[in-house]
Amino acid sequence: MDHQEISPLRFRFSILTILLVTAIVGLSLAYFQSQWQLADRNAQLKQMRRDYQLLDVIDKSKIYVRPLKVPADNMWQWRVHLPEGSTYQIKNNYDSIPPKTPKPAARSSLTLSPGTYVITQMFVFDPTLALPQWRFLLAVDNPYVSLQAGGSVSREDVPWLEARGLPSGEYTLPGESNNQPGRKVGMVVDNNLYINLRTATISDIDYEPDEEVPLLLWKVDEPLSPADQEPVDYLPLEVFRLWIEREPQPDGSANLLPCPLIRQKVLGDDLQSMFCWHEELDQ
Repeated sequence: MDHQEISPLRFRFSILTILLVTAIVGLSLAYFQSQWQLADRNAQLKQMRRDYQLLDVIDKSKIYVRPLKVPADNMWQWRVHLPEGSTYQIKNNYDSIPPKTPKPAARSSLTLSPGTYVITQMFVFDPTLALPQWRFLLAVDNPYVSLQAGGSVSREDVPWLEARGLPSGEYTLPGESNNQPGRKVGMVVDNNLYINLRTATISDIDYEPDEEVPLLLWKVDEPLSPADQEPVDYLPLEVFRLWIEREPQPDGSANLLPCPLIRQKVLGDDLQSMFCWHEELDQ
């Protein structure tokens, strides 16, 4: 019987197959290279945003806040994104030591439409007046709007702004006279945004649109080592607070577009010489 030899199968490559394989390999290499380049560009973009202290708004329905590094004392800045659909109020409040009664819910309030702004809170001492005073300044700016509100406050009303730091980390408030030392207190700025300013990395913090957004919270408390002074019942005390909250919408206004006008409102009579303006810049 004749036996037929079975020859092994051989792969046969045609020119078309070689071209197809070459194209697949080339496309794969191009894809991975483009992905690497895209990741590199994204990293560069994020680094540029950090360098220029810009917001990275991922969800436009949320509030975004980024603290800005400011090389000045008694001055703070934040870049803030306010989402569409509502108007928002930026409020601040301060108190004396000991506190005054009754204390209003807010000393001043600025109402903003949606957009991205730079918010500045600053305290400036003015020694040129007959009775030297501290000036409060709250400013809101973007390329189209500039708004400021502020006023003068007597030194006796804000002694925490003139507290002297001690090596122990505590503070001494101004005394009633130059020869008499003031009360020894502990003082903290209890706010994650402010703490981030002291760290190497600053990241955006996002909030829901109906969530209260704390920007700056300044507290005074009893010292860790009270020494010979008696404790007081008004400590701990919140002496300054700056925050953002959504403005309640009146009934039937859900379908109305927010007005771009910014308005300023003062509650109480503690701030004198109040001033405010709204400036439209050329687009």
